[in-house]
Amino acid sequence: MNFCTTRPPNSENLRDDIVRNVNQRVRVAYAASADAVSTGPNATDETEVKKRKREYAIDTSSFKSARRDQEELVNSSRTSSNAEYFVALMLKEQAKQRLLRRDRQRGYRQRQNDLLLSLKNETLQLRDEIQTLEKRRSAVISVTPIQECLWGVVVEYFHVFRFGVRSTAMNFLEASAQLKFLERTMTLDVVTNSGFGPKALLASWSRLSTLLQGIEVELLNAKRESENSLVATITATFTLTQHTLKTQLPHLCHSSSSLEKKLLHQEIVMPGTGQFTWDSTCGRITSALSRSDMLAPILQLVGSVDDLSRVFEYFTVLG
Repeated sequence: MNFCTTRPPNSENLRDDIVRNVNQRVRVAYAASADAVSTGPNATDETEVKKRKREYAIDTSSFKSARRDQEELVNSSRTSSNAEYFVALMLKEQAKQRLLRRDRQRGYRQRQNDLLLSLKNETLQLRDEIQTLEKRRSAVISVTPIQECLWGVVVEYFHVFRFGVRSTAMNFLEASAQLKFLERTMTLDVVTNSGFGPKALLASWSRLSTLLQGIEVELLNAKRESENSLVATITATFTLTQHTLKTQLPHLCHSSSSLEKKLLHQEIVMPGTGQFTWDSTCGRITSALSRSDMLAPILQLVGSVDDLSRVFEYFTVLG
C-alpha cells in the first residue's frame, strides 16, 4: 500500500478524470398547479384542522375544569379550616363559661357554708350566754326563803323595765303587763320617788322613757343592806336627742349655743341605785326608791362647772 504524508488516503478518488465526470445536484422546483392555487386546502386538511381545534378546545376545557376543581378544593379546604377554627374557638369559650359558672357556684356554696357555720357558732354562743344567765339568776335567787322573794322580785323588776315604758299603740299590752307586775309584787301604797302606789311608779317610768328616748337600764349587782332591804346598782344608757334638748333644755336650743353642739346626739351612761324594802308579812315590796348621777357624764361633755350649771338650770328630769 502506497502511503505518503503529503497526500490524503483517498487521493485516488479525487483524480481529475473522476471529479470531471461528477454531475452537480440541483433541487427541482415544483410549480403549483392552477387547481391547487385556486381551490386552497382540500377537505382532508380542513377536517384535520377542525379535529385539532376540537381537541385543543377539549384540552383547554379539561384544563380549566381541572383548575376550577382544584381552586374549589382549595377554597373548600380553607372554608373547612376556618369552620374548624371557629368551632374550636366556640368550644373553648363554652368551656371557659362553664368553668366560670362552676367557680361562681363554688363561691356561692362556700359563702352559704360560711354563713351557716357563723349562725351555728352564734347560736352556740347564745346558748352559752343563756346558760350563764340562768346560772347567775339561780345563784341570785338561791338564798333564804324571805330573801329569795325579795331578790327574785328585784331581778324581775329590772328585767320588766329594762327598756322603760314604751307608750305606743303596739306596746299597750306590754305596759299593761308591767302594771300587773307592779300590782302583784308591791303594796297598794308603795313608796316611790313620784308618789304612792304602782300606778305612780309606772307613770314615773313612762315620763322618764318619754324624756330620755331609747333608754336601757341594766342591773349590775344587788347587795343586802338589812334582812328586808336590798340595794341594786344599775346603769341607764340613753342618747341626748333633739327632742330631749327641746323639752328639757330649751334655753340651750339656739344657733349660737356651743353647749347644744356638745350635747346633741351624745350617748350618756348614767350610774344609779335602787333601794327596795320588803314586807315579809304580805310578801311584797313596800318601798322602791331610786337615785341617779347625771352630773358626772354631763360634766365630761361640757368641760366646766359653769357650763354644767347652765345645763341643769332648768333640767327637771331628776326631780
